[in-house]
Amino acid sequence: MIASEKIQAIRNNFPSEKLDDATISRFLIARNNDIQKTTDMINNYLVFKKAYNIDNIRYPNGIDVPFTISVRKFATDANYDVNAVGVKEEFKRFYPATGGMGVHGVDKHGHPILIELMGKYNVKKMAELCEAEDLKQLCILNNEFIFGPLVQECSRMHGRRIEKVP
Repeated sequence: MIASEKIQAIRNNFPSEKLDDATISRFLIARNNDIQKTTDMINNYLVFKKAYNIDNIRYPNGIDVPFTISVRKFATDANYDVNAVGVKEEFKRFYPATGGMGVHGVDKHGHPILIELMGKYNVKKMAELCEAEDLKQLCILNNEFIFGPLVQECSRMHGRRIEKVP
């Protein structure tokens, strides 16, 4: 079976989902082109997305602002909305001082350049002010932003699909 047939076979297992060829290809590669293992992996991914409400992630300042700002200028965690319902007040006070992750433009191939300022994090203080679930949600939001709208904007800017962040 050729790649396009495998992609279509997998897509047929998820008729209500919007899965592009590149996404399905990444899952196929991760599972050595095994259709059943790829289908299982995508199913687990979709369950995960639903559990964390990933399709409804809210970005501050409107849907297109973080993309264009983030790939052109430093924007510390521009994707995380500390004013979202349910974010603890302690975390709201602490989060801006974390140092955070920033996008510092793109490399010569169009990949976004990310810099995580780990030395600026006060992990002990973070542990006092935040629960593990808050930090888990932050990591999910950051990754979904990076591998979703950020690489989509980089792809648009460079006229070709950008699929990774080196």
